[in-house]
Amino acid sequence: MENNIVVSVSHISKNFDRLKVLEDISFDLICGKITCILGESGCGKTTLLKIVAGLEKSSKGEIITELKLPGKAVGYMSQEDSLLPWKTAEQNVSFAMELNGAKNHRQAMKMLKLVKLARFFRFYPKELSGGQRQRVSLARML
Repeated sequence: MENNIVVSVSHISKNFDRLKVLEDISFDLICGKITCILGESGCGKTTLLKIVAGLEKSSKGEIITELKLPGKAVGYMSQEDSLLPWKTAEQNVSFAMELNGAKNHRQAMKMLKLVKLARFFRFYPKELSGGQRQRVSLARML
């Protein structure tokens, strides 16, 4: 793979039983370039992203990645914030770390600072705006 290509999506197809969701999708993600996936509701955008992130298996095709990052190479954040309503912003971010075997309050706070929400660390999802909940989700994914 060329040095500037970090992910290559090659001939991806996805079927759910008889429903054909994706058919022969190919593209490359280039380091430093923004790639946008557009389409009408229900056309398979989320399914494609889940396949690229390794959360879903394709029916055909392959994903080749050249990413050399510690831990997981691809992060995925859904459209819904999926925050746990009984946990604070800091606890929601820490929860992801616990799933990976480490609880680190300092690292969770670092991620909240990165998304400009450190002062809201004790707030519960119901106390945050929609945009703030999305940023907590982003901090958790990072």
